[in-house]
Amino acid sequence: TNRSREVGGDPSDGDSVIIAGPHFYMTEYRRLLENRSAEADLPSDPDAPLHSVLRLLVDLEKHCMGSEVAKLRGLAQVAADWTTAKSAEWKGDATLQRHREGLVPLEKARFDGQLKAAALWSCPERVSFQGFSRTLCWLINFGIDSDDPALLDRSLHFILSFHRFCTVLRSPLLPPVRWPPEDTAGLMRTWRGGAFDEVWRPHFVEGTLYRLS
Repeated sequence: TNRSREVGGDPSDGDSVIIAGPHFYMTEYRRLLENRSAEADLPSDPDAPLHSVLRLLVDLEKHCMGSEVAKLRGLAQVAADWTTAKSAEWKGDATLQRHREGLVPLEKARFDGQLKAAALWSCPERVSFQGFSRTLCWLINFGIDSDDPALLDRSLHFILSFHRFCTVLRSPLLPPVRWPPEDTAGLMRTWRGGAFDEVWRPHFVEGTLYRLS
């Protein structure tokens, strides 16, 4: 699993399970994850994740209907305003303040960027995209799922910042993320995230055992 491999943590401390499809190893997304890193590619500008998503929204105009472009452009301003307000609110939290005060200037700027990435992901605004009502986090996932090198490149600083916030550099001052407790039948039930390739549905049947690595 991701966290235990990357930071030497105990998977029981909270982790993310990634099940890669049969073509994952040939994707642009995999190449991005392997060849780019926050240390080398993430600038000290705390607005880098925001600018990353705003560039993504511009490129997504090529993928939406003509009548949806204006709404997509309006989303950019809403997202920027939401991110500024929400990240400022979170920075007022006493626990986050203590964590932030212990960081060197570069890491402090990057941490502020991580808060902005998390704020972007939580933006509730919806717009029409390809005929359906979509949130900003859905649009970001669209850019990743498309495996389009241009869209992935636009999303890079957001991806790196959000990854650091959720997985790699979770503050020890924050409560640990835990797996759900077992139910009365002794089973642990979790929710999957994101879209799912229906072709793989028969592969996941009750009673099947999987090795996580």
